[in-house]
Amino acid sequence: MEETLEQLHHTRELFGSAPKSASFASTPGLETAHAAVATQRGAVAENWHGLSSGAHGDLAATRIATLGRAIPADNTISALTNSAAEAAGQGRRLMDGIIADTHRGIAAIAPSTDTPAGKAQLVQHLQAQLSRAHALVNRMSQQSAKLGTQIAAAAVGYKPEDPRR
Repeated sequence: MEETLEQLHHTRELFGSAPKSASFASTPGLETAHAAVATQRGAVAENWHGLSSGAHGDLAATRIATLGRAIPADNTISALTNSAAEAAGQGRRLMDGIIADTHRGIAAIAPSTDTPAGKAQLVQHLQAQLSRAHALVNRMSQQSAKLGTQIAAAAVGYKPEDPRR
């Protein structure tokens, strides 16, 4: 019985401490930089002439495109990491519920554990609670893997564009 409770508590720790959702602090800076480079590019195009204007315009266009990909990547990854934090919190809360149900079941069954039927009922209850915990970990692990894949896909927005295309 104590081993089961210990395992359930260890399982709860898989979900970490209570995570907090937050937006990326970098996104507003990227948006400001995007707007500044676009404004500067326009001013240079109006006032500069010749090769330097074209070179600056090309460089600014590359920076604008790079920032234009990074901003949505930041927004998407921020939302996905918030989803991951919410999932971890949910997993922890559900494990707390399983642990509480286990304690309630033990308390209810304890008076009858001096009989073979009572002992069998306690074992059955503990096995059921371990099965619930196992199913929860599997479900949350699948959700975590899905979020990880989505975050990796969104991170492509941070990569510079291949100039050979």
